[in-house]
Amino acid sequence: GEKAYALLRDAMAKAGKAGIASVVIRTKQYLAALMPQGEALVLNTLRYHKELKSAEDLDIPEKLEGHKPTAKELDMALRLVDDMADDWKPERYRDTYHEDLMKRIEEKIKAGETEEITEPEKEERPAKGAEVVDLMALLRKSVEGGGRKGAKDKAAANDDEKEEKAHHKHKRAARKRRAA
Repeated sequence: GEKAYALLRDAMAKAGKAGIASVVIRTKQYLAALMPQGEALVLNTLRYHKELKSAEDLDIPEKLEGHKPTAKELDMALRLVDDMADDWKPERYRDTYHEDLMKRIEEKIKAGETEEITEPEKEERPAKGAEVVDLMALLRKSVEGGGRKGAKDKAAANDDEKEEKAHHKHKRAARKRRAA
């Protein structure tokens, strides 16, 4: 628990490394980076490669010739931004999806647009005790076994595997041609 958390956090901070993870949040899979920040480990969601776009791919006008704001317009815009600015207060913002969904369900119930759904019986499971893990033994085993392969090693292994498959496929095709 706590010791493993602190050890991971401190080791990552000292090494200057971040962990890359795949996490599921509300039925959607995300790519994420796990990074030490002070006493905490922070998980930031990232975008997958296919979701990334370069600035060149966006339809952004280069220079607005003839549409450049005047100094007076810029000054007014800056005053407006300053007037609208306020301290960040996260409690002002909330995810209204659940509230909207419950409101819609209530509307459907009142309108008689629902059917009765029965709850499935809950299966009782015996309570499990916490599993005690020897962290040092696991770390020693991981270090002695060479640890996990890095991303470069995995990519190289995948490339080697693809080449081998292509080579065997080519050999099979050559054998078939000779037999014909």
